[in-house]
Amino acid sequence: MVHSWVESRRRALPDPLVQLAARSPGAETASAQPPAAAHPSVPVAPVVSPAVLAPRVHALVSVVRGIGSPLQSAVSEVAAGLRERGQSVSTTDEARAYAQLVQQVVAIGRSTAMSLDIGRDAIARWNGEPLRWALMEAISDCAGAHYRASGLLQPSGMVGQLVAAVTQIAIDGARREDLMPGLGSATQARLALDMLKAVPPVIHAVSRYAFGRNPLVLMTEIAMELQHKSVMCTRRLLGTGSTLDEWHAVYGAFLLSTGQQYAEAHFAEAERLSRLSAAERQALGTGELPMMAIWETFDRKVDLLTNFAGYMAAPPVPKVATVGAATASEPVS
Repeated sequence: MVHSWVESRRRALPDPLVQLAARSPGAETASAQPPAAAHPSVPVAPVVSPAVLAPRVHALVSVVRGIGSPLQSAVSEVAAGLRERGQSVSTTDEARAYAQLVQQVVAIGRSTAMSLDIGRDAIARWNGEPLRWALMEAISDCAGAHYRASGLLQPSGMVGQLVAAVTQIAIDGARREDLMPGLGSATQARLALDMLKAVPPVIHAVSRYAFGRNPLVLMTEIAMELQHKSVMCTRRLLGTGSTLDEWHAVYGAFLLSTGQQYAEAHFAEAERLSRLSAAERQALGTGELPMMAIWETFDRKVDLLTNFAGYMAAPPVPKVATVGAATASEPVS
């Protein structure tokens, strides 16, 4: 019988999953082999305490799922696009681009963590290493979005400048009592993380088409508007007695949504301009192009989302029986 390549390879090597099942509690029937203790020549791994294992496992999950895989996908997508346009891109070029992106993400992550003093403040559900890895994942998304949009094998320093700018916007917002009253310094990293998670679609949109503006300046303006809009929407839906965790959860959800909503409006307006005739395009002039249509669409969509969220999450209205209804429901004697 002819086996597939995967099956033949698996038959030629010991299956680690079967071995793991054989050592698992309640899985004695998974393998007919005697337990590892019956073989003195096979060393038994020492028991590792959860306190030592947890940080390494957390790092592995973050690197595999949140950092390594997204960057690999970005490199593969850019390389495929270049090949379709007739440019020669070897696997060595892809590996070099991937290594450069990884180095860039690590460097930006370290500088961002230092600017936020991570590890010295108690930051709600995150502190120390878990928050560092969450920031690295968000920075990886930003780097991947910019790399997809730029299509250059040599990454630019724009990502580091963008991450620094949006992080500073989040920190400044946490310090403004008129914008976010009652939020202490411990919330800075949480708000910065929310902002970094929200901006990858915006980075992609601005890197593709900046409407004649400086991309870094435009990106910072958009980030400030996303922050302000998210705060306003959160205030509309939450009462004055809400906890910090409740406020942060709703604000973070709005920030992620507004980033996506802006990117969609941005691309829609850029596509509309691309369909203009030469005369219509010339009438717009050179230099900075108007962006009012983008902000009008953005405000309309976010306000609609806010109204919908308030309607769906509204508490049920208690049913109060009137005297007449109660009298009518009573049996007639």
